[in-house]
Amino acid sequence: MLSISPLASGGRVAYYLDLANVNYYEQGGEPPGRWYGQGAREFGLAGEVKREHLERLCEGFDPHDGGRPLVRNAGRRDGPAPRKPGDDLTFSAPKSVSIAWACADDQLRGEIERADREAVKQALDYIERTCGHARVGKQGLERVPVPLTFALFRHASSRAGDPQLHTHVVCPNVAVHADGRTTAIDSTAFYHHKMAAGALYRAALAHGLRQLGFAIERDGSSFKLGHIPEPLVEHFSKRRAEIEQQILKRAGTLAAGSARMAELITLETRRLKEERPRSELLAEWQRIGRSYGIDRNTIAVHLRSPRPDPPTVRERLKDRLFAEAISDLTERHSHWSEKDLIQKVAETAQGSAFGARDVLELVDDRLTSPELVRLGRLVTERRDLAKRRYAERSEDRYTTPEVLRLERQMLERVDRMARQSGALEERWVSAQLALRPTLSEEQAAAVRHLTARPGRVQCLTGKAGTGKSFTLDTCRLVWELAGQEVIGCAIAGVAADELRRSANIPSDTLAMTLARLGRRDLVLKSNHVVVVDEAGMVPTKAMAELIGHVERAGAKLVLVGDAMQLQPIGAGGPFKSIAERVGEGRLEQIRRQREEWRREAVHAFSRGEAQAALAAYAERGQLHVTKDRDGAMLRLVEQWKADDGVTKPAETLLLAGLNVEVRTINRMCQALRREAGQLRERALHVDGDRIHEGDRVQFTRRNRKLGIENGFTGDVLRVDTLKKTLTVRLDKGGRAVTVRVKDDPHLRLAYCSTVHKAQGRTVERAHVLLGGPMSDRHLAYVQASRSRGETHLVIDEDSAGPKLRDAIRTLSRARQKDLAHDLIEPQERRPRPQPMPQTL
Repeated sequence: MLSISPLASGGRVAYYLDLANVNYYEQGGEPPGRWYGQGAREFGLAGEVKREHLERLCEGFDPHDGGRPLVRNAGRRDGPAPRKPGDDLTFSAPKSVSIAWACADDQLRGEIERADREAVKQALDYIERTCGHARVGKQGLERVPVPLTFALFRHASSRAGDPQLHTHVVCPNVAVHADGRTTAIDSTAFYHHKMAAGALYRAALAHGLRQLGFAIERDGSSFKLGHIPEPLVEHFSKRRAEIEQQILKRAGTLAAGSARMAELITLETRRLKEERPRSELLAEWQRIGRSYGIDRNTIAVHLRSPRPDPPTVRERLKDRLFAEAISDLTERHSHWSEKDLIQKVAETAQGSAFGARDVLELVDDRLTSPELVRLGRLVTERRDLAKRRYAERSEDRYTTPEVLRLERQMLERVDRMARQSGALEERWVSAQLALRPTLSEEQAAAVRHLTARPGRVQCLTGKAGTGKSFTLDTCRLVWELAGQEVIGCAIAGVAADELRRSANIPSDTLAMTLARLGRRDLVLKSNHVVVVDEAGMVPTKAMAELIGHVERAGAKLVLVGDAMQLQPIGAGGPFKSIAERVGEGRLEQIRRQREEWRREAVHAFSRGEAQAALAAYAERGQLHVTKDRDGAMLRLVEQWKADDGVTKPAETLLLAGLNVEVRTINRMCQALRREAGQLRERALHVDGDRIHEGDRVQFTRRNRKLGIENGFTGDVLRVDTLKKTLTVRLDKGGRAVTVRVKDDPHLRLAYCSTVHKAQGRTVERAHVLLGGPMSDRHLAYVQASRSRGETHLVIDEDSAGPKLRDAIRTLSRARQKDLAHDLIEPQERRPRPQPMPQTL
């Protein structure tokens, strides 16, 4: 994998230099760094990295003359415009590769190192070619190519003392232009090309290892060596979440746990590598490997030299790899960039006869083939000085003819349905509105839009917490009064259940609805109204299929959602495009949050104005920045405890972006409840957790027999250790269900949840762990809108950045999915229906 982070002044560069030791094998430390890249050659740097050369470059000075500045803010470490020293790009080999390296004989170990070193260089060549730019001209509006300088520090162990081959690549923030002048570089492209560069590194490494005879197996987006046993991989992957759970259990209280946690962090981050020679570490790792049946002999016996493929086989392999990559892309996206395609092809190629260079050649060849359609250039980031965006960023986008055909068919159906009748008589609408005096003017207008407007497809966009359910319940009464039959569906079972419960519309998941329509268990008629809730999460393929069924039946389709909330997992985002074509009603007045400033903060997040939203929380002491990620999780749990989470866990929900963080926080909350006597001793192991009587749990899969939807939560009433069953009282309806863990192990602790699992939920308090790779405008909007009352936001310094700049940038970033047609069909040329008359 590849991780990238900005360098702070001094810090990490000094750490890498201090570790460097020519005699690392016998004395400890790591090998000295090596220069790489065209920029290094321009500066006259080659071979071993010397401390003074790297430190001067990072400070912005000539590496050979520390008194000659190369940039205007050379040496400035603080003040209004401190200098950014550079970036740290860290390439890490899969754990199974590191284990094979540690347990192999000296010769094979050296060959693995060479394969890894070559893979890093191939990825850096791609980075230099695509990301080597500097901003010049007035306000830095012009971007010009420049060579990059890399200092490579190859390390072999993790901070926890496990074998871990990884290379820290320090890229100083300075470059020489073709005309000899020197400036800082624009490193933002590093982050845009990070995934593609990481995939190319893994493809090159997998190819190199295959040439050595290793059997490569795909492992998600990465790969692994098949003969390295998983228990050994787990042994050398000391999972911090499990360690934290044990510390909290032994500590007994959160305060003591915090002290132990600090002790653990100190232990893991001290320089053990500096104290232990490589020879000692290898001997220890090999001893552990032997205990799992892995040594130099068992590794060697599995090596098989690959036979070269004839040209015809290679051509077929190219076609297969490209087709698989395109299939994966179209499952998730309606269009993509060249770097997205490179990433996917590189991931697909891992373990094949194709390496990184083959991947780049294949993509370059196929970009102009009939298999792809170039849609045009998309502006991905507009210039915004307030958000530290100094230049506009754009890229070419591509799709397939098949995607365009599917979208065109769907949109043509929408246009036909929009031109047809479907409006109800005014008397039906007025009668029901008169019976609902608590409806606001905005909600009443939305009811009229969905029921009394011409067209057999209608859209309603409602902000989170604006009362969509109450509005839809009124619409249901209008439709039923007029003799129509209403059915509903949603992507998530929880959302479908909420539609059924709050709007009294018989509902199911969209997948089940489509399956029933396909089997003709459900037959639509012309008097049907099909309501789709959370329509902003519906991908193109499912939407197109549903629209086909509705049009053929002559029924009416009502799409309700918010395109700015969580995005579809599948390809496309048709709700926004359909709403633009047919018009939409809107609910803007948020009712869920009691305080006006919280409602405005939710609005700000939805508009991508993260700076204003975060400032509002900070002013009221509800934005907390901690030193590190562990401290952020602890601060989140402390807030939960302060809100009586220990005794009333259902009233306070914690939210995090990553499953590993959710699991860690859940275990911390559970430990506190156990220590307080809120949990009984009887417990069962379920999916890696030990669930006690009294615990809060969440179901992670639908159980139709028991009437459980994916995402339902409840309290464990009883644990039967003999029958291996859990009896859970569900929050919705209060009924008790009993599940056999062996037959249905799909549940987990529910003190903390991912945002996707919390979509559609409303709680009294919701506290949020901000930051992480999933952070964006859509996630922040949903996170801030879950509670009626208090919401505290917690973030670590690395995620926040200086003066919250990184947090503001990521939480303002839109990653909204759309259609390929949105790029080729200007909005002003899209067909729009006639406006609704004032009286009907």
